[in-house]
Amino acid sequence: MRKRIYLTLASIMAVLFMLPVGLQAQDKGVPVKVPFRLIAKQITKEDARKYKRSLEKTSPNILRGRSFENRIPMKMSHGTVGSNRAVNKIVAKTPDGTTLWGNVIFADSWAALETPPIGMYSFTASASPVFNPIITTDFASATGGGVYYDGNFKYVNNYRVYGLNFVTLYSYDTETWQQNAEPVSIENDMSLVASSTTYDPVNEKAYGCYYTKDGENIHIAEVDYDAQTVKVLASTETLYLAFAANKQGEVYAISESGDLFRVNKTNGETTLIGATGVSPAKYLQSAAFDMKTGKMYWAAQETDGSGKLYEVNTETGAAAQIASFPDNEEITCLYIPVPLAEAGAPAVATDIELMFKNGSTKGQISFKAPNKTFAGDALTGKIDYKIIANGAEVATGKVDAGQVATAEVTAPAGMVYFAVITTNAAGDSPKAKTSSWIGYDIPTTPVVELDITEDRKATVKWEASDATHDATSEQ
Repeated sequence: MRKRIYLTLASIMAVLFMLPVGLQAQDKGVPVKVPFRLIAKQITKEDARKYKRSLEKTSPNILRGRSFENRIPMKMSHGTVGSNRAVNKIVAKTPDGTTLWGNVIFADSWAALETPPIGMYSFTASASPVFNPIITTDFASATGGGVYYDGNFKYVNNYRVYGLNFVTLYSYDTETWQQNAEPVSIENDMSLVASSTTYDPVNEKAYGCYYTKDGENIHIAEVDYDAQTVKVLASTETLYLAFAANKQGEVYAISESGDLFRVNKTNGETTLIGATGVSPAKYLQSAAFDMKTGKMYWAAQETDGSGKLYEVNTETGAAAQIASFPDNEEITCLYIPVPLAEAGAPAVATDIELMFKNGSTKGQISFKAPNKTFAGDALTGKIDYKIIANGAEVATGKVDAGQVATAEVTAPAGMVYFAVITTNAAGDSPKAKTSSWIGYDIPTTPVVELDITEDRKATVKWEASDATHDATSEQ
């Protein structure tokens, strides 16, 4: 009698040769791919109730929102500050009316609500801020950090059910507030979860205080949410509640002790600037810079349960209070919205086409230059352009407005994220973006047919694999 078994080729080889399967160690400072695994998970009200009950068993190193009553305090030592630590007194600050966005994840009046209106809100830096909803329906809370860039809001939702951490990466278009990518779910991996995050507009990476995979420790890391990679810069025992980067790419962080630090983006080292004078609680909170004025704002949660908006002096660390939040709103992912381009800068390029043949990393990229400015006025004459691949400039040139340009490029092998930027005297256009696998692709895992006869003769058959990313596959 014959037995026919369908297995993957990897399974066949493991059985035949008894090869051990292990995980490769990841060196500090080397970008590593976060092991995402898509799962079909619909969050229901019952899931939320289970989540809240499960917090009694939550790892003590996970920073939670104010909405969860059964928190366990952080067990880390969090470091100490020397005797030269400056002590600053909080002063009042005249409100300047700046418009801010933030993800409101809790407010005092929500405690008794079955379905609290969690979502994105706008408000102003005024003495009596009013929170206006941008989107609340079906919007998960950014309890694991998030950043804004290129017209997108990418954020992480982290929750716990039956002792398992569920982490989901979301992406929204900040103009339409519609999801512009399928949510990516991660099971039992905290690598993308952060207590605080910011986006550096200079090197186009996120920085923050992120958790280790098991959630038991923290480190300062550089993250690329598009490529979904994490680069650990330095381990830390200090919990940072708020990260913020200015227009120049300088990164600052506020610790749980209420001190302001400057963060080295290369090695993760932190330098004390001074005390804010605020006593923050171990709840989720956030900070952001106004890219036009250079002011740093902090939506703080304090030990007395209050929520306040401060302006932080980046020279001394001193915080000046702008307002008390009316419902003690708890805000993650604070942001000051700015236009994607200056009014007179070129509009976004269109019709990007990638031409790479036979697995080569050398090819061509063509695009159509805009014939209008970002404000919609006519654009004429020659404009400059540059093409970026995975953050590196790979081509530059000039093109007439409204015409097609083609550039020779050499791209890195693997998944490559391209951007085309056109420029005139008024500034850069918004990025036109696309992505593709470049070079030889990775074959898909074949389905193997193992045919065993009664006299113990085995025949293994399989069909040719496809390309994982629909590119040229070397099989």
